[in-house]
Amino acid sequence: MATLCSSFLLAAAFLTLGAPLPLYSQDQAPVQASADGKLTATVSEASVRGEALTLKISLANESQTTVEPELPFLQFYYVDFHNHRKYEALKDDQGQYQAGPQTYPWSGGTFKERLKPGEQRLLWIKFPAPPKETKAITVFLPGFLPLEEVRVQSGPIPDKAEPADLHPKPGLPSASPGLTLSGEGRDIVGLPSLAFTGTAVSLDQMMQDLGGKKVGQEIQVALSGDLLFDFDKWDIKKEAEDTLKKLSGLIKKLNKTRVAIEGHTDAKGSDQYNLELSRKRAQAVKAWLQSNGELNKVKFQAKGLGEAKPVAPNTHPDGSDNPEGRAKNRRVEIRITD
Repeated sequence: MATLCSSFLLAAAFLTLGAPLPLYSQDQAPVQASADGKLTATVSEASVRGEALTLKISLANESQTTVEPELPFLQFYYVDFHNHRKYEALKDDQGQYQAGPQTYPWSGGTFKERLKPGEQRLLWIKFPAPPKETKAITVFLPGFLPLEEVRVQSGPIPDKAEPADLHPKPGLPSASPGLTLSGEGRDIVGLPSLAFTGTAVSLDQMMQDLGGKKVGQEIQVALSGDLLFDFDKWDIKKEAEDTLKKLSGLIKKLNKTRVAIEGHTDAKGSDQYNLELSRKRAQAVKAWLQSNGELNKVKFQAKGLGEAKPVAPNTHPDGSDNPEGRAKNRRVEIRITD
């Protein structure tokens, strides 16, 4: 791990004349490997300006093969264990997380990009700032063990030391006070029980990871069609299997007996074509869960609704194409009940 850490180069912003010194030397920066060991995440900065804390994280491919990580920003958070508080990322007035680069719009923003062996990407994400007395935090990223003892740097940072897209978008909300949690030390309610041999994940965390919500007596989860399938296809993509494993884990954790799966499309193509495509996609998710999820006692139903129930406009008011809206409509919805 030491060699992985030493391979990380701090962002070019630190080389700018007048920029602050790096928060860490190369052999001190908090670094952690992904669960599969192919990626490392290294915190180069945790800086407070006003009411916001900006984290800069280098993601590096340490393997010998090309990888395509998918990191929903809704699954990023940090914990101030000293004050027993958990902080989730800030959103703008459009519901998008103050983070980047955002390569997909779903779930408030997701980073998904191919990394060749040895390639790195610098990610950034904004959170409410912790109390002034907080000197270190623990950062949680999806698919990684926690990044511990991340030192917080207070005080202004020159604008020229930041990439252009680090500046807040219009509508940046004021920092929320965080979520007050009970418990002492690392044994905090609502957070995973951490160990290097594995992770026992709470129901709340599983719901958060999948963007699930409770509606009446149902648990509802919506998965992006672009995450699950290639264009115009209904075969489950290999990189979608981790998400489906989380879904099957949630179903088992809930101990429910009925799961309804609905496929949805955008408005491109004919009604009949979209209806058939959505049906095949719903059936594919059902088949995967039945074959891989150890859910023998669960009764599954699958159907396709085509473009009949959009959750976003497929076109702009002037009639032009709305790619982001169409991406939200391409989805598979899962409803979990007794």
